[in-house]
Amino acid sequence: MKWKSVEPDIKISSFDTFLNSYNLQTVLAVIKSPSKYFVVVDKNCWDSMTSHLGSSKNELGGLLVGKIFELNVKDRFLVHLEKIIPSKTFENSPVSLKMNSDIWQQANSELIEMQAVVGWYHSHPNLGVFFSSTDRYNQKASFSSEFHLGLVHDPIRNETALFRGADCEEISLKFFEVI
Repeated sequence: MKWKSVEPDIKISSFDTFLNSYNLQTVLAVIKSPSKYFVVVDKNCWDSMTSHLGSSKNELGGLLVGKIFELNVKDRFLVHLEKIIPSKTFENSPVSLKMNSDIWQQANSELIEMQAVVGWYHSHPNLGVFFSSTDRYNQKASFSSEFHLGLVHDPIRNETALFRGADCEEISLKFFEVI
């Protein structure tokens, strides 16, 4: 039997691609940053997500789609959020959300070149932003790579928090930029 080369599910872009994809201000902010992890989000993606999460007093959520750049400078990652895949079938309440697995099929059908599911997002309406024990379990089970992102947004308090990887390390909003 011969092994065949199989493309990885998640394609990570190079430093050169990063340099050619962003304006000088963003490039310098990432390179000068003391963080090994930086997140940029397209304004349209941000507006879609906050609009979705603000449409109910119950928890809502979905998947984050974008690109990952591994930067040779100090082993850094830049995650670029380009679009959301809102969950369409789910069970929710003001304090819980259970998304159906069909969201993964929808996401896979909408990915374009170099895009991947880079994380997930959900709301905590008027609860503040934190990762609950259930959130930490979900992050570790489904979004455990060091570049995977978990985003929590409270649409009533207008607060946002970011967590990455299996250990749910909180990322300072100083390393998050809407472009």
